[in-house]
Amino acid sequence: MNDTPLEAARTYTRGLIFPASKEQVLDVVERNGAPRDVVEIIHARPITKFASPADLMVILRQEGPRGSGAAGW
Repeated sequence: MNDTPLEAARTYTRGLIFPASKEQVLDVVERNGAPRDVVEIIHARPITKFASPADLMVILRQEGPRGSGAAGW
């Protein structure tokens, strides 16, 4: 995954109206072609509601791409 957390949050949530449930976020990011890493990160987190794309950006930044740690961003 080459997107920064901000790019991923903007790109893969296109068309999503916030606040949104975790299920809504997963549905939209999958439909918008998010890499499996992004989907897995969202799915694994205990958060159930996203107030804004910034909420998604925070968890993506904390997690980083799978297997690379935060330095991978």
